Amino acid sequence: ANVRKVVYMQLSTGAAEILLFLGAMLLGLPVPLFAVQLLWLNLVTNGIQDVALAFEPGEGDELSRAPRPPRESIFNRPMIQRVFLSSAWMALVCVTLFGWLIERGYSESAARNLILLLLVLFENIQIGNCRIIRRGCRHDVRQSHLSGHAVVTIVLMPRIIGRDFEFDYIKSH
Repeated sequence: ANVRKVVYMQLSTGAAEILLFLGAMLLGLPVPLFAVQLLWLNLVTNGIQDVALAFEPGEGDELSRAPRPPRESIFNRPMIQRVFLSSAWMALVCVTLFGWLIERGYSESAARNLILLLLVLFENIQIGNCRIIRRGCRHDVRQSHLSGHAVVTIVLMPRIIGRDFEFDYIKSH
């Protein structure tokens, strides 16, 4: 079950990043993230979350369910639908915000940093969606060691990126 969770997390966030770039390209916007930002997003944020997700305890109802058929694919219909919907939503919000920031006169650097911050936030929300695949994101946050990672990321990222954003915003106006 944890393999499916990790695959779902990787596919949904990776597809969102691809759709973000395609959407920006189709709308004639600048590149939304630099390679180093994308690398940081995938290695640091996704890497830590995927390892933690892989070692999550079971959902608690494993013994009451029938075993999966041996020939059943990792990619079943509900998983494909959830990957499509979540990645499309993340990409749509990011492309819309990026275009709006550029249109409002924000520097490309400030807009990129805000999109990076938004993607980190989306990935922290997505980890909750991935934790319990069968029942959605209904889970007890207090019992999750992933919650600590999400809280630290949400608290620290605005402070780290905010300094650069404030400098770029002041410099551009």
